[in-house]
Amino acid sequence: MCGLHYLFATPRFSSFLRRPLEDLDDDHNSEDASSTILTEEEVSLHATARGDAALLTVILCSVPMMAFFVIQTAPFTTNLSMIIMTWAAMAGIFAMYLLYNPEKHLWFLKPKTDTITGTLQDDPLGIFAVVTKYRDPVMFAGYLLLMEGSIYRLLHSRFQYLFVGLAPPLNGMLLMVVGLLISIIVLMTIRVLRLSELINNRTTLPLLSQSRLIIMLLCIIASVMIAVVTGMPPVFHPLSAIAAATFNAFLMDRKNGSGFMLFVFSSSILLLWWMYRTFSFVIMDLRILADGTVIPSSVMTVTILLYYLLGALAFGFSFNENKRPLAVVLCMLGFKIAFVEHILY
Repeated sequence: MCGLHYLFATPRFSSFLRRPLEDLDDDHNSEDASSTILTEEEVSLHATARGDAALLTVILCSVPMMAFFVIQTAPFTTNLSMIIMTWAAMAGIFAMYLLYNPEKHLWFLKPKTDTITGTLQDDPLGIFAVVTKYRDPVMFAGYLLLMEGSIYRLLHSRFQYLFVGLAPPLNGMLLMVVGLLISIIVLMTIRVLRLSELINNRTTLPLLSQSRLIIMLLCIIASVMIAVVTGMPPVFHPLSAIAAATFNAFLMDRKNGSGFMLFVFSSSILLLWWMYRTFSFVIMDLRILADGTVIPSSVMTVTILLYYLLGALAFGFSFNENKRPLAVVLCMLGFKIAFVEHILY
């Protein structure tokens, strides 16, 4: 729906459509035809009129919500909180989309001219001015609604067994904090990437190092929170923090091989715990080659662990100038993938 709105309700710009604009030469009389100079100015091609664009915007905000309500098996007996949270997530998406660029997505609210007369004529209530003024807080509120609705759906889905470390609603609140931390990490990472382009400037080096240190600390805090909310034993919490710290250290210094190996070791231990917790109920052996060969579950577990180890090593070797180790690891990873796929499917 957002894509359709972007294609048909926003003003489209075309370099093929131009209109002549008359500029009068100040050194000559305006009545003199020779003093009129014709220039070309690019104009916007509106795919729809203002009223049609406003109607499409209303449809964008209402049809998905009503469609979700209608497709429910028993909409009037379904959990009302589930419907409300889903609607809240949809409202957050629409708010973030429309207010990301109100000059383009809500162009029909904008006055045709910037003069006081044009504003009073096209937007007497000042709706567009209010939209632009409160754009950032409304977008943040929409992002919170999206996170809240998504977390609620996650905690009431078949994957809810993964987040039993804390009792409701503490697990949802902690996941909300983790989501906010991840958002801050992403924004700061984008800022670091932009600052890295100006690394020759001495004034940016301390700021760049400070930003990277803050990102590492936030990643450690987020990883420990995830360990708590997933019910990980306290003995594994330091491993989660070590994995987050060493991975960030490797991204800062790609030649830090010892730090990356420490990340692979700690994350492999965490993967083993997760596999034991999730698939420990599987006690049957797998049979392949027309039941002629029996693969014990323990062997399958080690195979999946090696699959992860090879993938992690391939990621680390991809930054090395010598690509031969990467080629060898990728070949081994391909054989492991074929083996696992053959057993499971």
